Amino acid sequence: MSPKIVDKEQKRLEIVEAALQVFGRKGYQGSRMSDIAQEAGIGKGTIYEYFNSKDELILAIFEGLTWEYEQLLNQLAESSQPPLEAILGSLTQLLEEVDEYADLTPVCLELWGSRLLSESLGLREKMSDWFERLSAAYARLIVKGQQKGTIHPEIDAKALARTLVSMIDGILLHYGLFRPSPSFFSKQEKELERMVRRALQL
Repeated sequence: MSPKIVDKEQKRLEIVEAALQVFGRKGYQGSRMSDIAQEAGIGKGTIYEYFNSKDELILAIFEGLTWEYEQLLNQLAESSQPPLEAILGSLTQLLEEVDEYADLTPVCLELWGSRLLSESLGLREKMSDWFERLSAAYARLIVKGQQKGTIHPEIDAKALARTLVSMIDGILLHYGLFRPSPSFFSKQEKELERMVRRALQL
């Protein structure tokens, strides 16, 4: 019998997903590596072949979620799609995946609430860098629209981009905490789109 071939990248992703589920249920400090291994359906020793600690796992979760959205924005910035529609499209896609981000909300609050944990993980610096990169991606789209004459020329691209990122952060936090009904959240999506469109277009 030939040995079973393991897709290590797929297994790593499965462990990260399991960690997200466990952290969401038990909190970061209340979770153990053995809990995550059990959730992932692997032995405790196996998990250490991929991650040395919970710290590595939580950072992998953050990096995975932020990388996906940043890649989307970069792709939109380079596409032929009108900048305003690209901005609105990115918001729509993010909000469609809001449940994925919502599972991380209680963990975020726990980590931010503990200065010791936040500092040991370098979380403040990592998130500050992420917000800067995200703001820069939106600012590039706004400037591109201004150059094309489709976005109001008097808009301060950097300031509005950072405001937009702050709004996104607030929406995700609110959803994670209060889980509004799908029908009401759909109305929020439409109002956000209307508000952003009015703010940007000529």
